[in-house]
Amino acid sequence: MNTTSRAIAGIAVVAALWVGGCGADGSGGSDSAGRSDSAVASPTPRNETTFAPLPPVTAAGSGPDVSSPLQDRASKAATVDASRSGPARADAERFALIFSQAVVDLRDPVDIEALLDEVGADDLPLSTRSGLVDEGEQASAGLDRFWKTDDPMWIRTQLVGGTEEPSSVMVEIAGSIGVTQWPDYTGWSLLRIDVVRADDQWEVSGFSAGGRRARPDDADPQLRDQLEGKGWRRVI
Repeated sequence: MNTTSRAIAGIAVVAALWVGGCGADGSGGSDSAGRSDSAVASPTPRNETTFAPLPPVTAAGSGPDVSSPLQDRASKAATVDASRSGPARADAERFALIFSQAVVDLRDPVDIEALLDEVGADDLPLSTRSGLVDEGEQASAGLDRFWKTDDPMWIRTQLVGGTEEPSSVMVEIAGSIGVTQWPDYTGWSLLRIDVVRADDQWEVSGFSAGGRRARPDDADPQLRDQLEGKGWRRVI
């Protein structure tokens, strides 16, 4: 790794999203990319949040592109509302996308602890719950990160149970992250959010972050070919 790459990777640890954590496939660490050397700065280092690896997505289903439910800012109310939507795969995907914004967007931070009280599954590991809360508290102290929803985003899902009304859904979301304080910076991140259907509601049962990232500079639709695995669909 050259000097510039090290510098960009260094800020990615702080400014992007859990670069040092385990990927959804259990791999540790990954490559990161930025658009401009002007993005490199020297914020105060902080501890990296790591999450236990989740079983890999091996049988993601095909389907149409996904209409994005993301708003300009994250919202606890919108996340809770999405959790109480219907039982179909599309409802699970919508909830996972909106939940991802709640944990990513730190411009007006959502109270993750209170949110997980509403939408966290009983079997969500305590270490994962604590990691999400701690990560938000650490990062919000100095960096306003957010999903760059104008850039390409991708999603893929694997169903558990019935195809019409699955009992749980393994969701992977890939997109680019911006940071208000460094307008030229972009980091490419992959999240894994598992959701389960319980009491007529979708709940988060697992979370991990990391994995290989594609370069965010290339808005070509073939960007999905740089992502690991099959079944990726565009979020539009």
